[in-house]
Amino acid sequence: QYDQDWTIVQTSGPDWSLPSSYTFSGPATVTTRSGKTAEARNTGGSLDFSFYQDIGNVPVTWKAGAKLSTTRYAYENTSAAEKWTYTGPLSNAELLEHIRSDNEFTFGRGGMTVTTLNGGSLYMPSLTRLYQMMQANPEQWTNTLTAANWYDAHIANSRRLDEQIGSAYLMATADFSQHLKGQFGVRWEQTRNTGYEFDPLSAQELAAAGHAVDPASGRATTIDGLEYQYLTRDRIERRSRYDDFFPSVSLKYSFDNGLDLIAGYNRAIQRPDVGMIAGVWSVAETEDGTVVTAPNTNLKPEYSDNFALRAVKYWEPVGLVALNYYRNRIRNGIVARNLSAQEFGYTGDLYADAIFSTSANQSDQAISVDAWQLEFNHAMDYLPGALRGLTVRGAYMYANPSEPLPRVASQVAQFGVGWKHGRVRLSLNSVYSNEKDRGQTGNITTPGGTITQSQPFIPYAEVNLSGSYTVIRKTRDNVMGLEAYFSVNNLLRRHRGTWYPNDEIWPGTAGHHSQIDIYSGQKAL
Repeated sequence: QYDQDWTIVQTSGPDWSLPSSYTFSGPATVTTRSGKTAEARNTGGSLDFSFYQDIGNVPVTWKAGAKLSTTRYAYENTSAAEKWTYTGPLSNAELLEHIRSDNEFTFGRGGMTVTTLNGGSLYMPSLTRLYQMMQANPEQWTNTLTAANWYDAHIANSRRLDEQIGSAYLMATADFSQHLKGQFGVRWEQTRNTGYEFDPLSAQELAAAGHAVDPASGRATTIDGLEYQYLTRDRIERRSRYDDFFPSVSLKYSFDNGLDLIAGYNRAIQRPDVGMIAGVWSVAETEDGTVVTAPNTNLKPEYSDNFALRAVKYWEPVGLVALNYYRNRIRNGIVARNLSAQEFGYTGDLYADAIFSTSANQSDQAISVDAWQLEFNHAMDYLPGALRGLTVRGAYMYANPSEPLPRVASQVAQFGVGWKHGRVRLSLNSVYSNEKDRGQTGNITTPGGTITQSQPFIPYAEVNLSGSYTVIRKTRDNVMGLEAYFSVNNLLRRHRGTWYPNDEIWPGTAGHHSQIDIYSGQKAL
């Protein structure tokens, strides 16, 4: 299913390895740097205290606290203002020849090879040579800053948001008997968001000041006019607030033979990353057309009700075996979505035919997840000599969601071995996950209609090794220690990847193939 060895051999037409086979209209324009910035400033504080107050004959330990956190976010993307156009003596064909790279184009371990007419590889331009051209002759490059580019750089992609979260909690731990304990609590949270939006002057105010106006968009047609329209007045504040209560309860019964039974419930919240709400737009030209990655200002938090049962058997002091059951009910689940301009709510003309990649809530359905997990941990303290430091541990989890969860495996297995002796520590850890759903990744137009693509991540296994040696130990008289360590990741040299076969869209006049292949390994001393 995943071994797709593609061999493409060019048999006719302009040679793909030659720069003369490629053309482009208009002068060469490059973006010299990415103007994307993201800044977050956080301030806050918390207060916690505990006290003892029995209820009848039941000893109870109480804990309470409050916390306030404020984060100010600022997002900018001035890339549109960093466009430079070549005005030098070279033609487009001569320019392509001049910046030709000496490196060979390769698909790495992706399973694809391309051979051109002369038996070589694909033509590839060199960004280094392009940079050297600009450094050697800066007068041959002109900054291309139009009114539209200025608007995109300084208005459309400039976002400000303040998020303030205040919370308070009360928790009680009760010892009902020698065997039965309970914990009960509730947490209140209040979230306040303040967005800072531009307060532009109207078209009538612009005309009165002598600036030309585009009647379709209501915006000034010059940079001076846009500065006057959007920067004359301070930004206005848009405020929102919501409150939540999160209860929790758990009971633990301990038998005399080292067996514990634990049951619990809690409600939780997962707020979307602020970049999903107030980030900036980015535009990419792909084989499927223009793709605009944009935030969703209407994105809501994800809520979950979580139930858990746990049976654990302890063998002091050598280890444990546990069986866990989880049931989670998720509301407003956050997923990636590709939408049309109309579905996204875009009313302009520039990206009217683009695909909008954004995040959205699955508010129309609640997702339930049932999961089982078996885990163990065993320390071999009873073995002689250096073998006393051996420890083995592992876990296997099986999850059964009512709907596929993007990037979440339904089966995960973990196994590890640890060893310590004197100053030496070694650890070998492995993890396996089965195929993961990647979620909606694109729309492809075929003779039979438009098909929504979903690319799964292939099963993946990874083994990592790490170790350390304590050169100087910390003691009461020596607070500074010295340790040497190493780590070797991905010992099996496995690849992460995702692709889908052609049969998703065939029969058709042409197939469509997409593949991602990631190989990573890290060694440190």
